[in-house]
Amino acid sequence: MEIVYFFCKYFFDPGMMDASKGVRIMELGELLEQLRTEHDYTQDYVASRIHVEQPTVSNYESGKAMPSYAVLIELANLYDVSIDYLL
Repeated sequence: MEIVYFFCKYFFDPGMMDASKGVRIMELGELLEQLRTEHDYTQDYVASRIHVEQPTVSNYESGKAMPSYAVLIELANLYDVSIDYLL
């Protein structure tokens, strides 16, 4: 039961339901924001660590821009997660 809870907690956003499937997988931007806040990082700090400007991090989190593969690698390293987890 704990495995199911862990899976649902980290891969599904229970507040956003898809009428056809019941749940919606979390978008990349939402996941990036969640990871950042869980680590108590600011957007400025993340930007400095992945070598972009703060507005770029904001755009990633809001879904207005997608990070390149190189940036995804930096983000995965920063948050100690796999790239598969981010995607």
